[in-house]
Amino acid sequence: MRLIFLIFVILIFSGCEKKEDINQNIVSTTTKSSNLSLKDVFGKNYEFEKKGNGFNFGKLSGKVVLLDFFATWCPPCKAEIPHLINIQKEYGDKFEIVGVLMEEDKPVNEIKEFIDEYKINYIVLNSGDISKLVKSVGGVRSIPFMIMYDEKGEYFTHYIGAVPEEMIVSDIKRAIKE
Repeated sequence: MRLIFLIFVILIFSGCEKKEDINQNIVSTTTKSSNLSLKDVFGKNYEFEKKGNGFNFGKLSGKVVLLDFFATWCPPCKAEIPHLINIQKEYGDKFEIVGVLMEEDKPVNEIKEFIDEYKINYIVLNSGDISKLVKSVGGVRSIPFMIMYDEKGEYFTHYIGAVPEEMIVSDIKRAIKE
């Protein structure tokens, strides 16, 4: 029984793909600006502009933004969803989670069913310049993978693999200077 529990814990706190040392690539320091046009599963448009080591998040500007790169088939990604829901409820006025679905050509009805099943209360992007967004953050080699940006859209921190809710909350409080 202990072995099963240990395997479960290792699975939860690791990503769904091979981890590499990607810390150096996470913050792209390019000064080149690029515009990204993204859509959520309900067809709502989001315009992000890459600027230095952060983004202008358009209509989300002024909030701390957590980009959550995930897949619907990934067990650690699924395990984090209840925590992300709690965090979005608690800090929604100053904070926004943006789920970035890493599955190409996933039917919209299946994504909506997944959102309903897990009661996701945050944005889930599934089309548009997803590959450009992934490239602009230095690539995504392991999921779940999250990057937090402060209220000015500047890189704040990142997480590889599943992380405790308390760690994310602590970072949110520092990012919004509570």
